[in-house]
Amino acid sequence: MFTTSRSSGLQLVIDDLEMETEAESTSGGELQGRKDNRVAPAVLDSSKDAGQGLPQNGPLSPAKTSAVASDNGDHHSGVENGSVPSNSDVRHDRRRPDGGELQRVSSVMSNQVPDDKAMEDDVRNFLKTLAKNGLREKVFYVAAVCSLVVVAFGLLALQWLIPYYFAVSAPVLIGLRLYLYCTKKWQYFLLDFCYFGNAITYVYIWAAPAEPRVFQIVFAIANGPLVIAVFFFRNSIVFHSIDRMTSVFIHSLPAYVTYGVRWYSPQISVNWYTPFPAETEFQDPSFIWLLAVPLACYVGHALLYAVVVNGILRPSPEYWNSYRFFTAKKNSVWYKVLNMFGPKFLYFNYNILNVLICLASMLLCQVWYRWFIAHAVFLAVAFVIKAWNGATFYMDVFRLGKGGSDWD
Repeated sequence: MFTTSRSSGLQLVIDDLEMETEAESTSGGELQGRKDNRVAPAVLDSSKDAGQGLPQNGPLSPAKTSAVASDNGDHHSGVENGSVPSNSDVRHDRRRPDGGELQRVSSVMSNQVPDDKAMEDDVRNFLKTLAKNGLREKVFYVAAVCSLVVVAFGLLALQWLIPYYFAVSAPVLIGLRLYLYCTKKWQYFLLDFCYFGNAITYVYIWAAPAEPRVFQIVFAIANGPLVIAVFFFRNSIVFHSIDRMTSVFIHSLPAYVTYGVRWYSPQISVNWYTPFPAETEFQDPSFIWLLAVPLACYVGHALLYAVVVNGILRPSPEYWNSYRFFTAKKNSVWYKVLNMFGPKFLYFNYNILNVLICLASMLLCQVWYRWFIAHAVFLAVAFVIKAWNGATFYMDVFRLGKGGSDWD
């Protein structure tokens, strides 16, 4: 009889609290004060005397009220006539929670209440990292803007600057990329063909700048697969990002060097240690040197890469390369195209597709080599695409706080 009467009384209190909670959610908190004053007196008195055993975070929820009242009632004795115990009875006959109950409540609260000191430490560390990386990125932002100005001025007015700028910037940028990529286990990207293209351009301007046949090979590589990579790797002009700007320069500078040599040979030769080919030497380009040899260089590089990387080194899955980059997303268009004959032919299809794209880009070099306007428009379109990708990054990624630092 006692249990039934007590349960009925507490149920009325709980029902009342639940009704007020529902009303509060619809009325925007108008009943909060009334709710605080209508909690069962026996429950409030008992929770106060429990001391440290219960959290003091404001009015108790219905579930917490029920749990406290039930706990006190289960250990109460001497109730007569089967009625709900009064406030004075509870105050005289209550008992303090035992150690186990205190431990359970403390465990629950430790999971719910954040550690203020830990949060402060996290914020402090984040601000230190942001300040450290922010200074680096500000410096590189200024350097990238100045570099873009120098390149534009060189292409339009002072062409002899271009080979000098490439000779100085290429080793610095590739060296920084080597350091950054080794820390992220991305160093196998540096074995891609675009770095071979930069290397052969570098060798050309220092070892054989006056050799027109070597220039044709370099021209096809620089204005073929290197510039086309801008579209596939989504190169972006993001001034504060050393990684993205390095990608832009690696895929663009060799093409700018060959642009200057092809169309401004007298001007670009002014301050170089030896003259570049004269205008008359560029007439009647050879199919062998402008297409066959450059394509053979690409195929040879792909075969050597497959033997060294996939046959000898065999990097573990945490190391990234271009093949893993393009096949990482199983629902992407590229993966579906490469996987059309099944997973066994995935790497084979990847290389065949690369060779076909390289062949198409080198065939277009026949046009860029012969007509100035076509070549200039082609490089301008590639620049606009890089600028558009950069704008997309700043507007859609960076402003939402999703663009991490290259140094992390």
